[in-house]
Order: sequence, then C-alpha cells, then structure tokens
Amino acid sequence: MKIVMHYVEGDGCTYSCDQDLPFEYESAEAALVEFERLFNEARGNGNPKGNLAMGQFTFAGMEFYCCTFVDGGQVFFPEFYTLDEWFEQKRIDR
Repeated sequence: MKIVMHYVEGDGCTYSCDQDLPFEYESAEAALVEFERLFNEARGNGNPKGNLAMGQFTFAGMEFYCCTFVDGGQVFFPEFYTLDEWFEQKRIDR
C-alpha cells in the first residue's frame, strides 16, 4: 500500500518545516505501530537516563533521530496516511 508519513521538523524556536515522506507498507496503521516500536527501542538503547530525545533508528529506509519527534519533553509521532487520505488532507481546492 502507498503510504505518506507527515511530520514537522524544527528546533522549536528558529525554524520548522513540513516533511512528507512516501513509501510502501502493509497499512498506515501498521506503519505507525512499527514507527512507535522503533522509536521506543531507540530511545532505550544506551540511554540509561531515559532521555526521550536521545537515540536514532531506521524506518522505511531512512535514518531518524528521536529528538526530531520530541519537544519540551513531549513526544509527537508523525501522522501516517494512505496516498488517497494524504491527497484529500493536503489538496488545494480551486
């Protein structure tokens, strides 16, 4: 199934940008479950203090840093859409 992962990347102060990454996966729900599993595993590896922002992992062939999805101690996971759902969400009606 064609899936698009959407998230906002930034430093919480000086910049932010929307990221939309297309890939193929079993389903949007399965992609989210796997992403959360990898994120949680990465932040626990070699991180005895449990700092949410530390760690990195590979998902859908791309490297991610846990800090990309943490702001002020809170985790913000990306949104996963099917291609059709993403199009409906992002299209500009004329």
